[in-house]
Amino acid sequence: MAKNFIQFDKANEYVLNKDVVINHYIKYMLARTQSIFTYEGLPDTIPAAKLEMMLQTKGYVFITEIDGKLYALHGSLSGLPDVYEDYTEINVANTALNISRTFNLENDGVLVNNDALRIGLLPIFNKYGALLAENTITIHTVDIILRMVCMISASDDRTQSGAEKFIKDIEQGKISAIGESAFFEGIRVHSVANTQNYLTQFIDMEQYLKASCFNEIGLNANYNMKKTALNSSEVDMNDDFLLPLVDNMIKERQSAIEKINEKYGTDISIDFASAWKVTHEENEKQIAISESIAEHMEEGEPEITLESHKGLQNTEKPLIKLEGGELDDRQTEPDSTESRADDEGTVESSGTGQEPESNPEHETEPERAEYQEHQEREETDRTDDEPSQTDHEQDSVKDGEEDDRNKS
Repeated sequence: MAKNFIQFDKANEYVLNKDVVINHYIKYMLARTQSIFTYEGLPDTIPAAKLEMMLQTKGYVFITEIDGKLYALHGSLSGLPDVYEDYTEINVANTALNISRTFNLENDGVLVNNDALRIGLLPIFNKYGALLAENTITIHTVDIILRMVCMISASDDRTQSGAEKFIKDIEQGKISAIGESAFFEGIRVHSVANTQNYLTQFIDMEQYLKASCFNEIGLNANYNMKKTALNSSEVDMNDDFLLPLVDNMIKERQSAIEKINEKYGTDISIDFASAWKVTHEENEKQIAISESIAEHMEEGEPEITLESHKGLQNTEKPLIKLEGGELDDRQTEPDSTESRADDEGTVESSGTGQEPESNPEHETEPERAEYQEHQEREETDRTDDEPSQTDHEQDSVKDGEEDDRNKS
């Protein structure tokens, strides 16, 4: 027998109860952000999931050695500020480890920051969670109102009771009859304004809020509200917004991991994972292309453009075309005819002063057929223009007969 997971009234709490909506939204977002980074070499006492959860929700953790084992702990930052007005100590109280003491951030361990300002991701999720909770309730309300095609008003209790019974019978699929004219005299039907456009606007708002939140944490989600097809530039227009925050997050982690490896002799490493890794690799390819172009320009070579080769299977190396100058090793070698023309600086021409005809051996099949047809047309035109030998003989005979008649 199938199990009933939840009742409708309980399910409505995920729509109408703002606290429930926000809490579940934040939990699902934190579950997604667990896949941003992947760790190698972490000790068993520091699970990667627990480490990331503390960093993303609290903004920082303090890694120190207790009884010969490394632990990631959280506490309140304190101590006299240093020259940059930053904290120098941390107060940690942990019941499981039975410790309650103050650690020096410089000597007793390593402070790992989620970001440069130790903010974490909760402010982002709280902001969009609150906006989405309000928008969800609005969509629910508008959806209910759209059910009302009209509103019925009654002048007295008896007419109201009859109208309610009529509506109930229609709802249950019964065909009802009205037995008195007083019902029609005491009831009025009012039309309701069309709210269909409002519902569409709030659905667009839902898409925009979700896409904006994903962009904040480095996921590419389109928020363009155009109803027509999007071109590639419009799809890629928000790529620059994706990387700064997650780049700062991995930079802070890498810096702390270097200190941990040096201080405790571990071999911990970190890298992007999942969709964040794909986005970062694409960005590195674009950077490599830009650096390659800059290198060619610094060497004083002529203008450089990128070839657009769609459909190529291997797109690991960008194809670069040099306009003039020496050929890049990635360009296609020119044919022998063009090489000779470039080396000699002149083009051989025939005695008639006309440009040399192209050699059909180096052309494609359609070009070769067109060349042959052109040659046949020229031969036909020359034949029509030149008088034949028979015509010359006939003209000579006619001229002789005319001379004889003149003499006689």
